Amino acid sequence: MHAAPSFLFSYGAYVDSSQYAECPPGLGGPGCLEGTCESPFVAPASRGLKAENATLCNSCDAGFGGINCNVCQGVDSCDARQKISGHGISGIVSGEDRGILGPTYDHSLTCHHQPNAVTSTYMECDVVHPTVNSVFPGRIALTLTKTGMVENNFTASGLASWEAKANTTLTSFWIDGQEQFYCQASDCSSSNTTTSIEEKARFGTENWSCSNLQCFCIPTSSFCSNPNLPLKPVIDGLSGKLDLPCDYVDPTDPGARTSCAFKGGQLTQFLGASGLPLKNCQSGACISRGDLRTFWAHDMAHKLTDGGYDLSPGVIAGLAILGLAVAGLAMLVLLGLIAQRRAAAQPRAPKGSAVGLSWENLHYRINLKHTPLAHASGKKGNSTEDGHELFDLRGKATSWHPSETINIVEPPSARGEILRGISSCVAPGCLKFVMGASGAGKSTLVDILGGRDMQGKVEGTVFFIGKENEISSEVRRRIAFVDQEDAMAIPGYMTVRETLMFAAELSNPENVSRSEKAAIVDDVIHMLGLDAVANRRVGDLRRRGISGGERRRTSLGVAMVSRPKVLIADECTSGLDAYSAYRVITALRHLASGPETGTTVLVTIHQPSSELFYMADSVLVMDHGRTLYDGSPANALAFCESVGEPVTLGHNVADKLLIYAFKQHIGEAAKPPSFRESFVELGIQPSLVKVGRSGNSASTTAMTQTVTLLRRYLKMTRREYSGPLAHVGGAVILGLITGGSFYQVSLSIGGFQNRVGAIFFLYILLMTMCISALTGLNKLRFLMMRERATGMYSPGCWVAAHLIYDLVFLRIVPATLMTVIVYWMAGMHNTITNFLQFLLVTIVFTVVMSLYDMCLAALFEDMSSAIIVAGLYVIFNIGLAGFVLNLKKMPGALRWLKWIVPSKYALEAVAVNEVRGLQIIDNLGGVKVVTDASMVANTVFSFDFGAYYRNLIILGCGFTVAYSLVLFAAVQWRMKEKR
Repeated sequence: MHAAPSFLFSYGAYVDSSQYAECPPGLGGPGCLEGTCESPFVAPASRGLKAENATLCNSCDAGFGGINCNVCQGVDSCDARQKISGHGISGIVSGEDRGILGPTYDHSLTCHHQPNAVTSTYMECDVVHPTVNSVFPGRIALTLTKTGMVENNFTASGLASWEAKANTTLTSFWIDGQEQFYCQASDCSSSNTTTSIEEKARFGTENWSCSNLQCFCIPTSSFCSNPNLPLKPVIDGLSGKLDLPCDYVDPTDPGARTSCAFKGGQLTQFLGASGLPLKNCQSGACISRGDLRTFWAHDMAHKLTDGGYDLSPGVIAGLAILGLAVAGLAMLVLLGLIAQRRAAAQPRAPKGSAVGLSWENLHYRINLKHTPLAHASGKKGNSTEDGHELFDLRGKATSWHPSETINIVEPPSARGEILRGISSCVAPGCLKFVMGASGAGKSTLVDILGGRDMQGKVEGTVFFIGKENEISSEVRRRIAFVDQEDAMAIPGYMTVRETLMFAAELSNPENVSRSEKAAIVDDVIHMLGLDAVANRRVGDLRRRGISGGERRRTSLGVAMVSRPKVLIADECTSGLDAYSAYRVITALRHLASGPETGTTVLVTIHQPSSELFYMADSVLVMDHGRTLYDGSPANALAFCESVGEPVTLGHNVADKLLIYAFKQHIGEAAKPPSFRESFVELGIQPSLVKVGRSGNSASTTAMTQTVTLLRRYLKMTRREYSGPLAHVGGAVILGLITGGSFYQVSLSIGGFQNRVGAIFFLYILLMTMCISALTGLNKLRFLMMRERATGMYSPGCWVAAHLIYDLVFLRIVPATLMTVIVYWMAGMHNTITNFLQFLLVTIVFTVVMSLYDMCLAALFEDMSSAIIVAGLYVIFNIGLAGFVLNLKKMPGALRWLKWIVPSKYALEAVAVNEVRGLQIIDNLGGVKVVTDASMVANTVFSFDFGAYYRNLIILGCGFTVAYSLVLFAAVQWRMKEKR
């Protein structure tokens, strides 16, 4: 015995197979189980019953039809029936005629044949579901009574009164004119949707959405009384939400039919996301023209167009965030262009005189078990007696006076001290050699002076020396450093001229024109003797290019094109023949042209010839981190004599200095004159300004850096095309193999398995191909770290350029090609909308997985570790995607894992996109089975069929943003040079 829910009609609960409390229009007889005739103008209780075995009532009033004669047919059928009945108000009536103050009102009736409910709309549809039709032969139909506004004045319209409830729905299911079960729902509302029932729908679609659905199966009906097919518990158990979408009909065709669907809530579990398809639907409601105009005016003023069933407020918010992100990127580009133009319009700073470099009491110690990092900052320090600021390399104020010395007592166990209180200077515009045997500390010294990040503890002070008003942040940026391994970092696919031009574009300010930069490059090429190989590729281990000496000179040219104030070169002549070494030192000597316009040059050198030795203005000889000699080459001969190492005729004094360094394990250094006294002799008034790290900031704007890097990436693509070609060719080949393996899958159960398998296999291939993003970034790691250390560009700009190149050429293009091939060869949903939605998710997923692999490449220097982690993550994604494992059946303690894998969101989205609206047609035991594929997918894979946009936003705004931030942070902190 079923009790009537309070929200339903008073007649609406089938009580004990005897009768309703009161039958609605179109139903009558015991229990309201029979259809009635006439029309809604006749009181429900007075209407004649349809013949017992008749499919349709054969005594409908003129202008009305259907199983129970509720649906009006023809525009004038309602007005004609009203006049025949003699009830109601007809025509246009003024307020005065009605005895009230107000406008005129049109009471003439019309038959409203659109599916939306104004007052009470009656509908009748054919149920077309092959499985249901094969099990229950005969005509299966559904009648609906949709009530919007309640008709309070039945007298005006002439319609028979009944207990109508606002915003409710009554549905009856018929087989050959016999009612089988009925459903009721309340809290109904109407909205427009962009998702049509039929692809050819031209006039839009209305969705009638209700809550509190409840269905009742009539025990005596054939549908509910079959012992071999117990459907009564299923029908009685239906509850929850109800959706009744219907396509609008042509308003100029009163006899037009449309298509609808009966779906939502628990119906999805049995019928799939598409619900019960309703075809050949006709609608009809007798409404006054005045009520209809009021309804349309209210609808135009207040009804908003919904974006589809899946567009929840959260999804709309996510799409808004995505739009804001795109707008933000566009704004960044615009601001970058504005900053670029402003920088180019800035006036040029005066060239100024040369600046020198001085260092005092430099100590550097490393812990053999742990090497803490030393960083330089810009904190203000104490003042000397002559008013100059003193800073140590960590930026902390120091109380050391330039004339003070620090005595360090080294315990025997302390073996990590590399520099031991070394002090010296390079006069502005001069050339200084730093000599010493291997392990003397030469490279460590120049690393510190060049502002490199050091792993150990640095103590001491380093200063610029020159005119105080000429030493600015621009000078600090213009410290060029040439490492002894820089020659190996030059990209082999670029020519010598292109390499130097790349450096010139990034190391010179924006207000230096491109033609001026080209002229600088030409001068450097000529100065270094590289004219003959200027347009030859540098080459690498795979493809021979220029010689080793030419490569070393090219690396020196990279520093020279920046027109530095101070140039520091480490072992720039090592491994060179005598001529190449001569050309390098000659070029440096040319740069160090004096205190007015010259560049201050500091060079570490192993064993210079006599000719090269005397090219220097001063020489510093080191041993085990201390000074053995610091003076001019001309005084070196006398120094050697004084320490018992006389230079015989024909011998190189540089060799004698090195021999002396070998003999002196630790000795008292020949104390050089004070650097202040040296400058007085040169006639230069010193101004001491703390030196920061040379790579703190770039000389150009972020836009210039990104665009220049992108140009180099494009050049790499054209000349080293094997990588991009392998990605594109591999995608095409794998796509053809996959598409051929799953060629034109059928709509059977086995075909559904292959359809899902094709999607799963495609995404496994994409995840595997994305691992190359790891090796691609790792391949460029060394080059990026070296160029970043010289201040060519910021890590953020490098990441931006790398992402644009890698994601577009190596990810999106191959993923698109593979998707196009597999999608159409496998015979998936053949609409352009479904394909584009499938492709969009695929591209976003590919980007997410590529970003993850790039994060690994940035975090792990060891490629083997990164590849292992990447492979494990692929397996993790395969297992938790929802295809191998039913995620709802996972143990509760592990179920949360599904939310952190992108494959779950991507595969659910594309599967929902593919199987929605897809019918599985098969034959089981001689019975034709047709069911919605979404029902099978929901049962087997636990997919949420309202999750497409949600999952797309999670992938695009969640995973993409998160992995991008991790990548930027990893590059910032992990991909930088440590000495």
